[in-house]
Amino acid sequence: MNLNKGDTIMMKCSFINNSVVLDGQSILGFGTNLEIEPCNQDGIWWQTPNGDTVLIRDTILGVHRLFHYLTFRWKKYTLRIPEHLFGLLYAMRLNGICIIPYKSRLPYDSTAGMFWDRLKLSIIPGRTPDLYTPNTKVEVLSGPGKFIAFYPDVYAQSLTYEVGVAYPNGVSTISGDLDKIDVFNLAWSRSYGRTWAHKCLSKLFGREHKYVWFESNEDKPTIDKKLKEIATHRLLDMLGVFPHICPPGGRLVGKIVAKPFMGHVADVSLVQKIKEVGLKKIKPVLV
Repeated sequence: MNLNKGDTIMMKCSFINNSVVLDGQSILGFGTNLEIEPCNQDGIWWQTPNGDTVLIRDTILGVHRLFHYLTFRWKKYTLRIPEHLFGLLYAMRLNGICIIPYKSRLPYDSTAGMFWDRLKLSIIPGRTPDLYTPNTKVEVLSGPGKFIAFYPDVYAQSLTYEVGVAYPNGVSTISGDLDKIDVFNLAWSRSYGRTWAHKCLSKLFGREHKYVWFESNEDKPTIDKKLKEIATHRLLDMLGVFPHICPPGGRLVGKIVAKPFMGHVADVSLVQKIKEVGLKKIKPVLV
């Protein structure tokens, strides 16, 4: 939203007041755990297996060539499929935390729900964050009508979004203000169940109910509801790259538009282009 006369900035960072520990399975079914600790420095940090503590913004962001999930690399270590956790952390405005995954393996169940259930119990309000917007419009194109773009706004005080998805069952577009989003629904949103083989594999790991599957003869309201959930999950995935670009303790403002058929590769390309044009810090405006 834009400030009007007499308005004040209400958006605050959040912190956690104690360590949070989650046990679960990695994407391949190996037992693992994740500890999220409060720290006395701004930003989101990662403690690697050798004890290094690195700011997520300083890691190398990439996409797995075969499975197309996000990766964050530091030296010889790789953090795989962090988009659900980091997307949630950004949506929750969490600051000053360090994640410590066992052997760099994050717990995985295809949503961010388990992270939400544990973190929500430890949240405390923090300070007003610094706000940043790109110096110029940034866009990644993949074809006619297929793009992801970040529109800067030096007067904005939040990030608005428009995210679309398209599948054989239909299309859906969601839009809104990130500071007003229902974080519970974002965290528990599921992705599209793609193939019969995907369904068999998800059954093997007990995750069949963690994806959206379309059945024959479903009515339009049911299909529309499922498509909206998938679009919400696409927003969660997209937010997963933001801790890599956002200055510690800061927030990005402006508007982001992601059309259908744009995924992790486009998100990473967008981040790289934002780094190229740079960010400008916005001073709080109180009229």
